[in-house]
Amino acid sequence: MPTGELWGFGVKNYRSQRHISAISAGQLPLMLEECGFACEMVETTASFATPLRRLLTAPLWLPMRALFGPRTLGETLVCLATATTAGDAAGTVGTAPWSTAPETGKQAA
Repeated sequence: MPTGELWGFGVKNYRSQRHISAISAGQLPLMLEECGFACEMVETTASFATPLRRLLTAPLWLPMRALFGPRTLGETLVCLATATTAGDAAGTVGTAPWSTAPETGKQAA
């Protein structure tokens, strides 16, 4: 029966692999910034593909890698972040309203 959970991120996987939730490379820096961290680097790494699987799927992933870069094959998201001085000094981390236009400073309606 469908549960609404993403495949590989349910209770069974949490207990066996320690998966907590799926976070995209676009979401991670925003979440870290909210918690008082500056994201220095976000990369993907690791692949569970066997050599045979890589060979059989090469017609699919080789063009994708050429177009989209090395992140295409990574199955694990790795982030390097540093704590910001503004972090929690004022005790306001995570209390600012969401904005859809951070580059202009305008708040979302």
